[in-house]
Amino acid sequence: MYYDQQNHVHCFAGAIWQEVPWSFSGIAFARFLLSWWQEAEDTAMPSALSEEIVACTGLAPHLLREPIDPALSLDSLSPARWLPLGALVSRYIHEQRVRTFLSQGVRELRLLYTRFYRQVHPHSTPVLVLVGSIWSIPIFVHAQRQLEAWGIPVVHSQGNPAWGAIRFRCANPSVQLEPWASHVSVCSPS
Repeated sequence: MYYDQQNHVHCFAGAIWQEVPWSFSGIAFARFLLSWWQEAEDTAMPSALSEEIVACTGLAPHLLREPIDPALSLDSLSPARWLPLGALVSRYIHEQRVRTFLSQGVRELRLLYTRFYRQVHPHSTPVLVLVGSIWSIPIFVHAQRQLEAWGIPVVHSQGNPAWGAIRFRCANPSVQLEPWASHVSVCSPS
């Protein structure tokens, strides 16, 4: 959503979220890493990352392969097994394959931002606030570098989105960010 200078809230309309299938989420990171691990196992190309993937899940390689379906839905693998994998993306950000994976997500953030910008027609350039525990410093810096090269201003706020909005407001008092705004505009796709 976007809060304009008059404190009006603008939200996406339509099925825009279905148009952007990729996301920066723990499950997306887990699917990426487990796919990498499967490929390394299939080609007998061991790596430090492959070993860490197995260690994070707490399962032996043969036990890990069994519950992973070809579509990597992770339905049969408990969240306690795949959630710890997310931290590996930050630790291995120097790997080209990880950087390519993250860049794909950043491109889709740009697409979403551009689509939203066209719907809202803001008077000033909106700041993209990246919120959530997935945004470690290395991942944020990677995304920020790309987004700012495209002219998209970015701010980092880690943790709970509500607390993130509060911290952003404290650091940027001139920006209207009140969720209790009296007017809400839902923008329809152009």
